Amino acid sequence: MRLHSTWRVHEDGAAAPVREVRDTHRWWPFGLSAVEEESGLRARLLDTRPGAPPLAVLTKSPSPDRHPAAHDSEAP
Repeated sequence: MRLHSTWRVHEDGAAAPVREVRDTHRWWPFGLSAVEEESGLRARLLDTRPGAPPLAVLTKSPSPDRHPAAHDSEAP
């Protein structure tokens, strides 16, 4: 996959941009399961509009032998 982007910097009231930067990057798509596996974190999906790509927050998974509420009350 290739991503083409153009960035333009404008001054107030100017018809033409002060600066323009064009760039092309190669991207290798991957799924959230690959991110979870590589990072050791859990992807919690966020709400997005229909048809949008998935958006997630990476979080630490609680240890299976500990209750999350018990961790909150421990002193640092």
